[in-house]
Amino acid sequence: MAEAVEVAFLLVEQVIKLLDELGKPQHSVVDDVRKAKTWLGRMEAYLKQSEAEMDESNEGLQARLKQIQDVAFSIEDALDEYLLHVPNHSHTYKISRLAHRVGHAVPDWRASSKLASRIAGVEKQIDFVRKLDGIHRPEEGSSSTTSQGNGELAPSHPEEDETVGFEEAEEQLSKQFMERNSRRLAISIVGPGGSGKTTLVKNVYKSKQVRGFFHCHAWIDVSRPFVAIKLLLNILRKMDPESNMQEPILQEDTNDLKERLRLALSNKRFVIVLDNIGSKQNLESIASALPNGLSGSKIITTSRNSDVVSSFVSSEYTHDLSLGIPWKNAWYLFCKKAFQNREGYCPEALEEWAQKILKRCEGLPLAISAVGTALANKPQTILEWKNFHDSLGSDVPKIISRSWELSYKDLSSNLKSCFLYFGMFPEDRSISRERLIRLWVAEGFVKPHRTKRIELLA
Repeated sequence: MAEAVEVAFLLVEQVIKLLDELGKPQHSVVDDVRKAKTWLGRMEAYLKQSEAEMDESNEGLQARLKQIQDVAFSIEDALDEYLLHVPNHSHTYKISRLAHRVGHAVPDWRASSKLASRIAGVEKQIDFVRKLDGIHRPEEGSSSTTSQGNGELAPSHPEEDETVGFEEAEEQLSKQFMERNSRRLAISIVGPGGSGKTTLVKNVYKSKQVRGFFHCHAWIDVSRPFVAIKLLLNILRKMDPESNMQEPILQEDTNDLKERLRLALSNKRFVIVLDNIGSKQNLESIASALPNGLSGSKIITTSRNSDVVSSFVSSEYTHDLSLGIPWKNAWYLFCKKAFQNREGYCPEALEEWAQKILKRCEGLPLAISAVGTALANKPQTILEWKNFHDSLGSDVPKIISRSWELSYKDLSSNLKSCFLYFGMFPEDRSISRERLIRLWVAEGFVKPHRTKRIELLA
């Protein structure tokens, strides 16, 4: 059912692109597209919320979800018909654009009128869910939400029991989170990929003591490509769950979004985490749109490049994890992963090669965890570990990739297909478990079993 909403979303984006190309579209068309996009966003939120309750025996819920799917199909049909009847030709010169408007005024008017009529019909369809908070008063984000929500696979980071070596940094960061500065404070955690930046911040961010210090909070995964307007809208929705603002189409809408952010945050103590910010320009475009808030408000950033935050964060509030975790902690984590069948004890005969392999990881938790996990499935012999060491190389990212490659080779053929299928999805996007399972089954990656449902196997 979520696929129907996603297809309709794609058509909305096509119509928005067309309106931009045509220039000065009729306001009624813009309003209708806004309505459609708002409804789709709310239906998507309701579907995600309902996934956890999904049960074939719940006929009432099944019926409601079927009706939501029908609404999405109606929106899809309305937008599809509009795209079909509106001439789509881009023009470089003003005179040719003017000629286009004059020559196609009647077809454009008819298409716009038809769209308005179809959207009005959709609005009547939506009447049946007016009592459902999930659609007309959705929780489109929560100031306390840091996870990706029910039924989704979020980007993976080291588990909590793997976050060894951060105790001192975590304590210092916790104190900085709760400082009552008179101005808005910026804190940054920098380091290469796999150094534990996100894990460190998340451990502090989710603590009850830190949460209680702020009136509102939002964790934002900075996706690629970077789109400032979408990110600001995401912040607004998480800080103000009652906000029903749709994605801006015109410039005045963008200004309205920034004003709403100021109104929502000016009289509150807030904390916003921007995870994996990529450039100084990206950071400045977001920070400049946010108010100072009450004393103690914070903007937290994580980045692989210290130059991104050098002019934004003072040195005392910059935590550099590029040196990795201490050797003692690194050894503990490595042994825990590599010798799971020995409760983390390294045999004396393997110590020399274990230490050589660990040195190649340069103290980065992700590399240590990946290498240790790969070795857990290898024979514990000197020759095997020497060969493993010699195959790693000295480049840490390549070490991580090599470790995952070796783990990948140990998978069965159908599991390899399931793993590679993740490459079909955009980077930094959450993936619905239910959708992924249906796709795996449809592709034939999961083989039937006499006693288990194929979906459970997937």
